[in-house]
Amino acid sequence: MSEPPSAIILFQVEPNSWLMVLICLLFIAFFSGMEIAFLSASRLRIELRNKEKSYAGKWLSKYVKNPSDFISTVLVGTNLGLVVYGIYMGEILNSAFKGIPWMGSAFLLFFMVAFTSTMIVLVVAEYLPKTFFKMHADKLLFSFVVLFRVAHCIMWPLIMVVKGISSFLLNRLTKTAITENTPVFSKVDLDNYIASIENSGNSASVEIDTEVFRNALDFSDAKVKDFMVHRTALVGVDSNDTVEILRQKFAQTALSKILVYEGSNDHIIGFVHHSDLFHAPKSIKDIIKPVLIVNEGLQAHDMLRNFIQERKSIAIVVDEFGGTAGMVSVEDILEEIVGEIEDEFDVEDRIETKFSDKHFLFSARLEIDYLNAEYNIGIPEGEYTTLGGYIIFCSESIPQVGEIIHHYRYEFTIKTLHGARIEEVELHVLPEEN
Repeated sequence: MSEPPSAIILFQVEPNSWLMVLICLLFIAFFSGMEIAFLSASRLRIELRNKEKSYAGKWLSKYVKNPSDFISTVLVGTNLGLVVYGIYMGEILNSAFKGIPWMGSAFLLFFMVAFTSTMIVLVVAEYLPKTFFKMHADKLLFSFVVLFRVAHCIMWPLIMVVKGISSFLLNRLTKTAITENTPVFSKVDLDNYIASIENSGNSASVEIDTEVFRNALDFSDAKVKDFMVHRTALVGVDSNDTVEILRQKFAQTALSKILVYEGSNDHIIGFVHHSDLFHAPKSIKDIIKPVLIVNEGLQAHDMLRNFIQERKSIAIVVDEFGGTAGMVSVEDILEEIVGEIEDEFDVEDRIETKFSDKHFLFSARLEIDYLNAEYNIGIPEGEYTTLGGYIIFCSESIPQVGEIIHHYRYEFTIKTLHGARIEEVELHVLPEEN
């Protein structure tokens, strides 16, 4: 009597064997998915759920602080499933492949059984669940953590044995002890959490100022040159000027501090505070306060540390040639985090007039990032920070009043100049075809 085809033999296997294979595949898939979900989930969101007294958040927070418990559970659960799966799947495939005439070699039979069972478990219990769990990491992790906790409690004795043996071998072979010093969440977790709020479309209803958080995260990468007051905007007096000239300068500018230089802005020696005029000084040199001198490539957090250590509030920024590039104050650094700080003495001199969605009147000192975010203009970024810098970059010269400059789909009309500095610009955003 001839042997039935191998495909039919697969259906002649006892149902219990197929049931065990299915259970093992689900077991392996569950722990593989939970592993990738745990690694991909937002640590900050877990801590927030923990603070909300959520049981899921409480257990996940413990696993975040002690990741070896989570990893041990995954390893034990996955390997138990693989061992049992290998036994039953090996019997099923061995019976199926024996009915194939060209499968007479023991080595070939072993290879086909191992290859087939491995491909099934890789696709069904590894790749597919890990992909799905990674796509919905936060949701699935919080949904299945109770089931994971039950499995952890059931396998706890075996988990402790595995951890104990691992700790012993590590200590003996490498003199290394297992420590749980993993931070609860990192800068990346906070950045991802803020991005999820911004992308959700309901950031206005959340009691979190995402702009401040975003500025704080970017603060570590900011440099002094990114937010300094450029030298062309500095206000100062010569050290040989009279006190009356200084008093008039304070009245004209409404500033509380004015720089003092010798000869030109490239030799700034300090600043004067308006309150010092009440002491009736005989000359400006009598009331000059020293300033810090820093390089324009200095990190913002280092600049803030210098201000605190030196008890200073103003620093002069110099370029690579030693010339004055600009000025930075404590207020400039704080504005990098909390945004623009204005008081009753600040006068708004930056023009922002919107005639239509494609027609504007702007101050040339407005930053490109701000204009793109506020008006969705789409000006490309480059080696410039302001609108005036972009226009000079496009024209490769200092334009004249009334001059019209075209660049891509932007038409700039220069309205006013102050010396060589562009003050006001009229902008038309032309259609793509033009």
